Amino acid sequence: MAACSMFSVSMTLELVRPYLGKGHVLYTDDQHNSPGLFRYLHKLGTSACGPVRLAWMPSFSENMETEFLHTDMLLAVKRRNLEDLPLLSSVHSTSMAINSKGDEEPECEADYSRAMRSSKHQIVHIDYANFGRTPLRWYHKVLLHLMTTTVQNAFMIYQSLSQKTTTFYSFQLDLINQLLKMNHPDLGAARTIAATVGIPMRLVGRHFPKPVTLDSAISSWCFVCQNTSTRASQLVKTSYTCVECQKPLCAVPCFEIYHTLKDY
Repeated sequence: MAACSMFSVSMTLELVRPYLGKGHVLYTDDQHNSPGLFRYLHKLGTSACGPVRLAWMPSFSENMETEFLHTDMLLAVKRRNLEDLPLLSSVHSTSMAINSKGDEEPECEADYSRAMRSSKHQIVHIDYANFGRTPLRWYHKVLLHLMTTTVQNAFMIYQSLSQKTTTFYSFQLDLINQLLKMNHPDLGAARTIAATVGIPMRLVGRHFPKPVTLDSAISSWCFVCQNTSTRASQLVKTSYTCVECQKPLCAVPCFEIYHTLKDY
């Protein structure tokens, strides 16, 4: 086998070693597949199915809509679409099936689509959970990918065990909050500490602006502009209030000043 094929075989065998020889079918993407890998897995009693890069496959005809190439243990299927890679399988025959759209397609292709449906959803979630910056080192990319994959697997287990309907985004936020509380338990006592040492409550905790409604009992005059001691006080109308402090504040800059400065 070629060097790249030998690398694929050794890496794949290391990952699926506990499942070899038990009648399982391995569905994979095109990253490390090769005919040599599929033949070796077949000898170990494990079938496989997945796309294979054209460089590792024999030539297909460009005139046929669907073309099958096969040996005694392997089946290769290529449909007339340049974007599709040939599908290699050691478990399927040349039978055709009807997909959900009512179109006829090779049975191995329909089976592969069903088997990889959850994997496609996982890829969408992983792509959605980006970190805002592209890592410069390859091992940083590997670490972030493994971490995101772990969170995705935990999300799937959580949904299965709890039977609750939630989004991946909400699950990530809950996980972050729990990790922060686990590693920094003193953060939850911030309010108690602040009250003990005499720090104003407006300088602690989480504060968010909220639009002032017409039926609200809160005045629409900015509290900082009206009661400031560092500049001339004035009456300034505002459309926002702090949800927790129940004080009307200009969105900029009074909201930040009120919650970060002791003397404003």
